[in-house]
Amino acid sequence: ATQTIFAVINPANTAGNFIGGASGSIALGVTATGNLDLQITNVIGLGGSTALLATNTWVQVNTSYDSNAFSYRIARTADISGISAHTATQPQTGLGWNGSAPNLDFNGRMAELIVYNTKLTLSQIQAVEAYLLAKWGV
Repeated sequence: ATQTIFAVINPANTAGNFIGGASGSIALGVTATGNLDLQITNVIGLGGSTALLATNTWVQVNTSYDSNAFSYRIARTADISGISAHTATQPQTGLGWNGSAPNLDFNGRMAELIVYNTKLTLSQIQAVEAYLLAKWGV
């Protein structure tokens, strides 16, 4: 599964997935330490952001993922990228839940979520970020 995911979120606390699903699906959330975290549920963590997300604060985040690499952008700024040789095998993805660990359901607010089934170019990413900035102010 190749995806680019954009979200405008306001986490009430850390440790929770705002996108998740069954074993083998893409999950995106916030770790207990406040890092943005991308994983394939019950398979592997692909990597966490270096920037920390503040609780009770609106922020724009996005990630791009394919079976070769991933990258994060937080507040319209590149954060981290890495290599991954893992492929998501399940298309089931839901909002606000982990899919396999209820204690990791998202606790916070989500203003908007945009998911593309392709890896966008930097100029395409920046265009979506500009749209979200104009709409939500973050």
